Amino acid sequence: MKLPHCPWKQAWHDDQVSEKFIQELAKLEKTQVKELDSSARWMEQLVVELGQLAQNMIQLEQDNPHAPQMTLAFDRSVKLAALATHLAGALHQARASAAKPGEAWDASRPHTMAQAVEAAAHQTQAGNFPAQDHAHLSGNAPMRRTIHSLADRGVSISEIEVITGHPRHVIEAILADR
Repeated sequence: MKLPHCPWKQAWHDDQVSEKFIQELAKLEKTQVKELDSSARWMEQLVVELGQLAQNMIQLEQDNPHAPQMTLAFDRSVKLAALATHLAGALHQARASAAKPGEAWDASRPHTMAQAVEAAAHQTQAGNFPAQDHAHLSGNAPMRRTIHSLADRGVSISEIEVITGHPRHVIEAILADR
């Protein structure tokens, strides 16, 4: 089956792929990722997921593939992307903890979603969070800056929810107070 080219930004934002991706990230974090404690286990899981996606893609090569087959391939590809994102976060954390004192990794300059999650987690651990409503965040300048910074980088509100642990209405209120 010939697949059409779709600009990733359109798929990510307009077609709401980001919502599915964030849901998958959260689901994996609560279940599967906790069991992956070695590089061998990570690779095993990635190969299994890639193999399952390959089987789904083979089904799409038939004449007139069914919509459920396409949906299944889509779901598998999102799961694989989410798993790879978690792996990137784990590798980043391992790299940061293994860095020599003079070679510290600069987590204040996130370059990927996983690094942004890591930076936000450091702020949370430092006691800059977790507030459950807008009133608690009104005096929390570092968290407000983090939310504004993530939004300025094009991170969706759904992604900011996952990164910060705050509900949508709180994030929207902070962004509206600019």
